[in-house]
Amino acid sequence: FKEMYDRLSFHYRLIASGSTSVVQRAHDALPQLDRFVGHLEASTCLQGHRVSSDNALSALIQQAGQSQSAKLITVTIIAGMLGSGKHQLSERLVNLDKEGTRWIVLRQPLDTSCDDFDQEGLQSFLSSIVDKTQRRKLSSSSGTPSSKRTRILIVTPGVTSVKDVVQAVIGHPSKSARDCLTLAAVTSCVDLNNCSTEEGKYFPNVLSDCLPGLANNIVWTTSNDVDMPSHIYVGQLIRAGNPSATFIRAPSKALTDENLQAILSETAFSDLSNERLRLLLHPDMLESLPRPSSAKFQSVCVKFYLPLERKRLVLQLSALKSKSPASRVYYIRAKLTLTDSSLLYDLEFVRQSNSLTISHREDAPSAENVIVFWGVALEEDWLKTWLKQCRKPIPERKERKTKADLSKVEISEIQRLHKLDPLPEGHFFNGYNYVSLYGERSDTHPLLSQFIDDYVAQQNAEIDRHNEKITSVPQQDLFSAEH
Repeated sequence: FKEMYDRLSFHYRLIASGSTSVVQRAHDALPQLDRFVGHLEASTCLQGHRVSSDNALSALIQQAGQSQSAKLITVTIIAGMLGSGKHQLSERLVNLDKEGTRWIVLRQPLDTSCDDFDQEGLQSFLSSIVDKTQRRKLSSSSGTPSSKRTRILIVTPGVTSVKDVVQAVIGHPSKSARDCLTLAAVTSCVDLNNCSTEEGKYFPNVLSDCLPGLANNIVWTTSNDVDMPSHIYVGQLIRAGNPSATFIRAPSKALTDENLQAILSETAFSDLSNERLRLLLHPDMLESLPRPSSAKFQSVCVKFYLPLERKRLVLQLSALKSKSPASRVYYIRAKLTLTDSSLLYDLEFVRQSNSLTISHREDAPSAENVIVFWGVALEEDWLKTWLKQCRKPIPERKERKTKADLSKVEISEIQRLHKLDPLPEGHFFNGYNYVSLYGERSDTHPLLSQFIDDYVAQQNAEIDRHNEKITSVPQQDLFSAEH
């Protein structure tokens, strides 16, 4: 009866409107046309990809699927380019609700310089969390149940595409894990001043991380005014490409309660319209098949064991753009100690926006410091040389001098200093020249050779003291753990 009522209502509205198009008349004559068009759209976009679930098929043809029971664990993904503020945003979310939520944060360790996304490693981690949560639920069923909810927060490592991380979560090979996990929302952080190189080449995944169906929220973290036309164009392109996303402006990484609710939404990703967009725009996500990784930046991890000088470090960072090999470095993160403090610090530097952040860590200082460089065609030897310049230079030993090593300037200065010194017998100075009793004239003091010997002996004594001082103080290697 409902289907008949809907058909008659549509026919009545069609006659009452007075103007009918060909499509409207077709809908009146063929009541199943809407469903057919939905199937046609889906089959055209899928291009042979297999639809393996009823819920995916229901989303594709715009019909409400079967209601899913509440999942045990909620997964939230924070994505973005290096230096976009995704790490700061993740820390803000974790500190927001520690009492009511059991947060499990998955971030790439700082001392890991792997350039490829480890999909199997992430899925193994998710399986272990599911097992622990299920055991905790069974153990608490007999006693007082825990009121804390488990949420997993995944920060995309390096410049990994958010699509790869989403595929790893929703395409988990274990059915029991898929039944317990729900991908709640995906948030992409974008700093428009840090989206391209000086040559105008865009960084990896700046646009693809904001595609409709994947990104539910887009956080603008640009701190300064965007004045480059290409950067303004990127912002307009992202807005036009994903109009259904929630756009949040947070230049100082500060968020309102409304913004936080959108980021922590539990239904944004699984919304029917978003799921249909995701399946039609990214049909390869229907199948849990390995896909070739996209082009990524290279990362180089360097460990060192001495504190750096703050002033020299800041100067070296600010000079990165002026050096040819350094122009390949776009992002730096470090855990280090400084010579002016006994504390441990986190360092983050974004070259394109010239943003430098040095913050104190709660951890106790350790002997090992870590710095990770991200960029293109990086050379570890050059990076180590650059890092050495962040410390006071090690004094070098000097070579002893001989008469042959003296310059004409030095000899002239020795002559000037001894110009009026006593003369040997048989010589006198007439105001212009040194004259002997035999009438021989000279512009230099007769004892100049002796004065030069004394000067060389004095210089060598100073060089010996300098070298002895260097030898007495053992010089430490910046990259050696044995001190």
